[in-house]
Amino acid sequence: MKPGVGDVDRRIGARLKLRRQQRGLTQRDVGHAAGVSCQQVQKYEAGANRISASMLWHLANALNTPVTYFYRDLGDDTHFAKATLEARDISRRELNFLSNFRAMPETYQDSVRSLVKILSQS
Repeated sequence: MKPGVGDVDRRIGARLKLRRQQRGLTQRDVGHAAGVSCQQVQKYEAGANRISASMLWHLANALNTPVTYFYRDLGDDTHFAKATLEARDISRRELNFLSNFRAMPETYQDSVRSLVKILSQS
């Protein structure tokens, strides 16, 4: 079954929130970059307010994300739900990692970067 209009707004809003959290940004950060208030970003994320095409473009730029990211898997309820749950889990792990990473002295950060580069090549 295809999602309804309200469902699409909520799904795009959920993706907006997820991407913002993955990037470690606040609603205020995204709103400022897109030229809207943090309250407006909050309404977009909740699916309470529909996001126009031009605003979605501004939000995508603020998040350094292609606009197509927000539309992936909209027609597949099962895939979307599974992908959203997986992304939330990944997001939490990434945010935890980034928080710990940023708390390290810069010399340790450089060592971790080198280690990740080496490990990703194997």
